[in-house]
Amino acid sequence: MVDARGAGRKSRSFSVRLLLQFGGPVQNDRQGRGVGFVRSLLKCFSGVTIRAEPVLQLAQAYLHMKLADYDAAADMLALTQTLLESASPKIKRDFLIISVLHRGYIDDLAAVDCASTFEAQVEALDPADHLGRGTLLATVAVAALAAGDVDHTDAVSRRAIQEMRGAGSVLGTNYCFLHLAQGQLLRGRLREAESLFREAMVMAEDNFGKDSGLKALSGTFLSYCLYLRNDLEGSSVVLDSSLDSIETADRFAVLVAPILLVFGRIAGPLVSIIERSSKRISLQLGLKGDTEAGGGPHARSICG
Repeated sequence: MVDARGAGRKSRSFSVRLLLQFGGPVQNDRQGRGVGFVRSLLKCFSGVTIRAEPVLQLAQAYLHMKLADYDAAADMLALTQTLLESASPKIKRDFLIISVLHRGYIDDLAAVDCASTFEAQVEALDPADHLGRGTLLATVAVAALAAGDVDHTDAVSRRAIQEMRGAGSVLGTNYCFLHLAQGQLLRGRLREAESLFREAMVMAEDNFGKDSGLKALSGTFLSYCLYLRNDLEGSSVVLDSSLDSIETADRFAVLVAPILLVFGRIAGPLVSIIERSSKRISLQLGLKGDTEAGGGPHARSICG
């Protein structure tokens, strides 16, 4: 007779080993396995078991974060933090990276020393840990963007690309190209930004499919870049090609919509493009096509 409890324990033990073998939740996602792999493994465990095992806590925190449940992610990270003193170096490393990513996801990057703190943490990692270093450097790039330090954004994004390539992470490299392009866009170097956004789109389609959310994300930025170059027709075509992926991806519309506001108020013509292309995106943005005397549309908070 099969011992169901023993089989369950063996299955749970195997799942933990499997997660560790593949390098933890960040490694799995950045290598393109996606959150589905982590989600499937976590289904092997009860909530009690997850909260008792640091590697599972971190996997659960990462999954919460990727699904935009940031409060739940913070709670799980706080639990892991209470166990760090006796944790293995691998757990401490994963906790650091996921905690930094969480700060980036919730836009907690306003502190003056934020980028320099993250960079110091990069230097503390093993030089051979290309994925960990690349992930932290990508967050440094975002922090530098938030501070308007485009010189630092450029330098750090290029370092992050090298690390991500060293790790063999196409997904991570793709995101770093986006950060590099955003820095060029903030500089007003529209041709350079357009070239990088197009490269990011091609990379995303070649590796993750023409309907991938990452391609749509790249296309959204490219559309804005073309708009700034007064190529309204080209902007509309690119945005139209991105909308199906944006609207069907889980929670993606909510995450992508604010991107179109990230560089300040959008001028009326681009709002009209968005409204013609997709009523849903207009609603997510909270935009109206009419403009104020100063020239931009009204923007209602997407948080309600």
